[in-house]
Amino acid sequence: MERIGIGLEPFYPIINATLQNIEERGPLLSLTGPVIRGDAGTITDHLNAMSGMDQQKSIYKALSLVALDMAKKRNVSTSKP
Repeated sequence: MERIGIGLEPFYPIINATLQNIEERGPLLSLTGPVIRGDAGTITDHLNAMSGMDQQKSIYKALSLVALDMAKKRNVSTSKP
């Protein structure tokens, strides 16, 4: 976030809403984002934005694969990131 000049404060409402959704619906039904939507273009944009950030890119890819597994469990049609 420092690299692009954004603090965490703008994300607090999203984080709070996510936690509330998880509490109410569980993690599987609360998953949102480009993987669950099958939005390969956004995933590619995110990976390109992490140029030179190999560790962060590896974490993003690993978490995306977890999200893909969750999407499959929800029977959502997605493409692999």
